[in-house]
Amino acid sequence: MENASKALIIAGGVLIGILVLSLIAYLFIYFGAHTSEVNDIAEQRQLAKYNAQYTVYENNNNLSVYDVVNIINIAHENNLKYKDESETVYNTTYKVAVYVEGSDKAIVSNTDFSNSIVTLIKSNYTTKYKCSSIKYNNSGKVNEVRIIKIS
Repeated sequence: MENASKALIIAGGVLIGILVLSLIAYLFIYFGAHTSEVNDIAEQRQLAKYNAQYTVYENNNNLSVYDVVNIINIAHENNLKYKDESETVYNTTYKVAVYVEGSDKAIVSNTDFSNSIVTLIKSNYTTKYKCSSIKYNNSGKVNEVRIIKIS
């Protein structure tokens, strides 16, 4: 009889141990999935914040030359921030090109960036512009902004 009660105590201890291990495994899986969701939400917020710098101008029919210069400066600073270590090649994941009507070349990628900005301001300070299109890369980030003159 004494052996039977010891066997029951051992069996109960084993069952409790299995329950505790199952609970630990469940919590590990649950919190792992929750952490992944939190990371996905944080990435989506960062993407929205990144894109908002450009999308705020989308379909705006009343952009001044200074708004256009602001868009160009944001893209230029972004491209410099994410420039590859070689200092000559832009990281294509983050590269943003800005095209202004009348220019076949992206202003941001011009080597003579400052002169392009000065020329744009001097020749078009009363002109109104519209952000006609914004294109996104495979990761959902803005990679091209096209601006057209409307007056």
